[in-house]
Amino acid sequence: MPLLLARTGDYLQGRELSADTVAGANAVMQEEISPISDVRGTAAYKRLLLRQLLFAHFLRFAPEMRLAELI
Repeated sequence: MPLLLARTGDYLQGRELSADTVAGANAVMQEEISPISDVRGTAAYKRLLLRQLLFAHFLRFAPEMRLAELI
């Protein structure tokens, strides 16, 4: 189900694009979601998948960021 992550968006608003900002956004995002385990995957897998999507999004626009250090 698509979900607007308003708190995560608010966190990102006005911040400089950096690995620390993305890591902070991930922390807020992880608190904001509540995935369930089902036949499509465990809750832990879904959290990991969302984190990877967030990282991939920012790496596309700022490939020089060192997000690998955050993993």
